[in-house]
Amino acid sequence: MAKNKYRTYLVVCIDIPDFDLHVGEFLHPITRYEFKFGINNYLHSMNNPKIPQSLGEIIEHNKSRADIALKYGQDNLIDVNENTSGTMCEPEYLVALAKRGAAISIFDALFSNNKIDVFFMLAGNSGWAAATGFPCMTIPIGKTSKGLPIGSYFVARQYAENTLFNLTYEIEKAIMSCQNIS
Repeated sequence: MAKNKYRTYLVVCIDIPDFDLHVGEFLHPITRYEFKFGINNYLHSMNNPKIPQSLGEIIEHNKSRADIALKYGQDNLIDVNENTSGTMCEPEYLVALAKRGAAISIFDALFSNNKIDVFFMLAGNSGWAAATGFPCMTIPIGKTSKGLPIGSYFVARQYAENTLFNLTYEIEKAIMSCQNIS
């Protein structure tokens, strides 16, 4: 049982059935089509003529400074700039939105059918919560034998950020107190 000045939490851990949301079917197209729209709107909103005004201008800026700006290339930027409209009206994007909607329904059912408020897993499986709009948080929980960090990943029901913050805060305090003991 975790306590803070606001609530007492009863933490019960249960195994839930395996599931697969097929995030790749909708995550990549959504991020691909929303990127150009988002970056162009952001740059325009800065109202600063001294900075690039579009994704295309960023690409050209990078080319003019290739020795320092293109260490890792910009193939993804070029692909998005040349092959998306920036309007988010492409059929592939609209299909991806529908698939994301179906995944949200599956995720909602996962919480409801298993009567859980917060879902826990290792951080390597983390993309689908953010892609579906569920609040999520990562907490470091240790290191591998080679010193690499191990992260835990917590996902709450939609609009349950307070539950997520409070619970993960208590968990992080418990982890820290265990680390101070040894």
